[in-house]
Amino acid sequence: MKRRDFVKSVGGTAGLFMAHRISNTFAGAAKPAEEKDNPTPKRKEEIRTIKLGIIQVTADYSWTVERCHEELYELTEACLKEGADLVVMPEAYQYIGVKKSMSREELVRKHVKAHLAHCAELAKKYKSYIVPWDYDVDSAGKTYNASFVYDRDGKHVGTYHKVQPTYGELADGITPGSDFPVFDCDFGKLGIIICFDNYFPESTRILGLRGADIVLYPLYGDTLAEEWEFKLRTRACDNGIYVVPSTLSLSRGITFSGIVNPAGKVIYRSERQHTHAVIEVALGVPRMTNTSAREGCSEDIKNFLFKSRNPAAYGDITKHSQTPKWKDILKWKEEIKEL
Repeated sequence: MKRRDFVKSVGGTAGLFMAHRISNTFAGAAKPAEEKDNPTPKRKEEIRTIKLGIIQVTADYSWTVERCHEELYELTEACLKEGADLVVMPEAYQYIGVKKSMSREELVRKHVKAHLAHCAELAKKYKSYIVPWDYDVDSAGKTYNASFVYDRDGKHVGTYHKVQPTYGELADGITPGSDFPVFDCDFGKLGIIICFDNYFPESTRILGLRGADIVLYPLYGDTLAEEWEFKLRTRACDNGIYVVPSTLSLSRGITFSGIVNPAGKVIYRSERQHTHAVIEVALGVPRMTNTSAREGCSEDIKNFLFKSRNPAAYGDITKHSQTPKWKDILKWKEEIKEL
């Protein structure tokens, strides 16, 4: 197969177009040109390509729920029309303008069902996967911060509940999730973390151990400028996965919507609000390294590290640490609850 360029189209008011080079280095399959490591032959059927749809919303805090939904659907559909196989939406965007004036119960009652139904229709219409964010209320009345997975037929594949809500969310009645599911898709395995989950390396490590190829990362935002991107890239590199953040605002210059590859390199980042991009990436391509520095030696670093783990020594990771009370940790305007 001849080397060729795949074009990623970046939409928005300026109609910007850029090129992302993919070179076919072995087995007739595509491999990102920025990965210079020595390739090991892999069966062609094990290597898959997928077009990821990236949306960057405007994050106008004066907008209504309906206006936010309109932008979400507009940007998502723009990606789908350009052939995106998968689109993820950011955390909590539709409620940023009304969260202080409407109760969560009212938001759920008025908006969740219709929002998810519309996303399912888009998935079915364009034969693509769509992962919207919203609240999820179970049969016992517990409310979760959640992302929902819809397949190419518009069917609900499953739901991820944010495992690590912030203190503020816990105090406001959000229930933590209890698992990191991996969803089987026709292109590979998909995992999800939401916002604060990324502060905990266990989140992506579990997804990596469960075989995730891609981890979607919807988030509200962050305040730790250098640390956020450092953690983001580390999560991808440590687990040999693509991590795909989808954030609200670019105004702080900290977070961005984009793609980090399994080597921890940012291969796309949004730079303007109200834009979209469709990026084709290759899954199942081993990243070959030479940690021994011995001539003629190499290893598939992802599987090498997973194979080398010594979990018998990791027991304390699953135990609660002895930490101070919340009132001794937080400086908060409101009353601090011991949750």
